[in-house]
Amino acid sequence: MTDILAKDSIQNLYQENRRDYDSRRINCDGETVCISKEPVYLNNVSFSLTLFYNLDGLERAALVAENRQSDDRYRGLKPGHVHDMWLADLYGDPDSRKLFGIEYTRAGFEVYSEHDDENGNDVILIEYHSSNDGPVF
Repeated sequence: MTDILAKDSIQNLYQENRRDYDSRRINCDGETVCISKEPVYLNNVSFSLTLFYNLDGLERAALVAENRQSDDRYRGLKPGHVHDMWLADLYGDPDSRKLFGIEYTRAGFEVYSEHDDENGNDVILIEYHSSNDGPVF
């Protein structure tokens, strides 16, 4: 079974829904950011998805749980709690706990659920290992 956060899975999600993303170059290094205009659904949880491409292809992705969830298990929870529960459902116990959150190491990528209590920002970051797959946009 393919991991839903693997690079191929996320790139396929983008390719299937390209019209639902706003794409723009953000710096002189040729990085392009693609931001979902509508929520994406991964294992019954709705997220906003942001993809970061460099000249070599997909570099990283960011997921933020939407405030409204249809799954009763996640309804009414803060995004950070949704992130941690959702990742535990996918991968079990985290590989490590850090001051900022939790971390999972998978084949080809790392996943971080980060919490910023001071600003109230929570995000799931997926950092992909370089594979020189080339840009897809």
